[in-house]
Amino acid sequence: MGFISFLKLLTYFSNVLSWPSFSFLYPLFASIRAIETDEEYHYQKCLKYWVVFSIATIFECTFAKILVWLSLWPFVKGITAVMLAVPSFAGASYVYTHYISPHIAMESSLHETSPIPNAKGCLEISNGILCKALLHNRDDEELEKLITYEDATDTICTIRNVLSSPRNIKQGQRETHLKGKKHRTKEEELKRKRLVESKEASIPLTWDIYEKLTNFINPGTNPSRWSVWVKPEFGWIKLNTDGSIDRDNSSFGGVLRDYLANPICAYHSRAPGDDIFLAELWAIWRGLVLCLGLGIEAIWVESDSMSVVKTINKQQPYPIKASSCLEHIWVLLNKFEKQIVSHAWRESNKAADYLSRLDILGSDIVLWPGDFPTELCKIIQEDASGRKYYRR
Repeated sequence: MGFISFLKLLTYFSNVLSWPSFSFLYPLFASIRAIETDEEYHYQKCLKYWVVFSIATIFECTFAKILVWLSLWPFVKGITAVMLAVPSFAGASYVYTHYISPHIAMESSLHETSPIPNAKGCLEISNGILCKALLHNRDDEELEKLITYEDATDTICTIRNVLSSPRNIKQGQRETHLKGKKHRTKEEELKRKRLVESKEASIPLTWDIYEKLTNFINPGTNPSRWSVWVKPEFGWIKLNTDGSIDRDNSSFGGVLRDYLANPICAYHSRAPGDDIFLAELWAIWRGLVLCLGLGIEAIWVESDSMSVVKTINKQQPYPIKASSCLEHIWVLLNKFEKQIVSHAWRESNKAADYLSRLDILGSDIVLWPGDFPTELCKIIQEDASGRKYYRR
């Protein structure tokens, strides 16, 4: 008798959890946070919940008469509401990504039915290297020459510090930062393969739920709230990029570092318009052109824009206005022997964030380590030391 009473109490409690006062509390908070922070990650998380919640509500309303006869339905509904709503589980994001998104044919239809416009129509730039690079649809070799050898006195492009030709880079610097084919061994190739596989591997659902449940019960030990900048493997170069939009202008920047976390160079460029998505894409494009000019063969690109990373990895559809820049990025990536494009939390992407907001004259600037501002050097040193950053 006592066990049956306990089950009834548990069922009633589960039914309470499914009430709107609980199931709407977190999405309401998430919506406010997304509006106030204006971050893509929070927007995506909030929208995914509302999509899943809408589908669940439609299902319940459609089969209401049948569900009334199921005694366990309130229990199932309550547990489901907890899994979807509690932030530590991120259940709504998981359900949408693995069970809803694969059945939406928006990406394929968009790519097939939407013609790719010419770059001149989608990118109107009055100055800077991006003007000549994208408006004239040049191939990648011409783009590299344009970036590398453009005269600083050109009336269209104002370049203060021009990237030197790979032939003119000191031999010692190349040996320090870039490892050629003669230094590669089977062990290094296996390391690179494991690195790529680790980036593409997914955590099983059961373990993911168990880990997040433990973190929810004991928030003090939750490692997901901390982020750290990770060094690349030997033979790889890591490119961190970021875009910035404010009232006055828009710009982007990035920094290259080797497997010892030593900086190779950095860049800062102006971007037209006020589209943060395009600014993030241009930041990656500019960095890839710079890497090819330096002769880098294995590149690991990190951006704090989840939507940009997913778009480049062809995991989500993209707007037509970004098609030209994306095509250039995909062509550039194919020129590397090894490449990874992954997401980094904003807190561990501080160096690129600083460069994107750098107040400096010139439309396209390349900085070498000796010219780095003091604040940038401090951030790079903290990243190299393995400092953990708390994610807000």
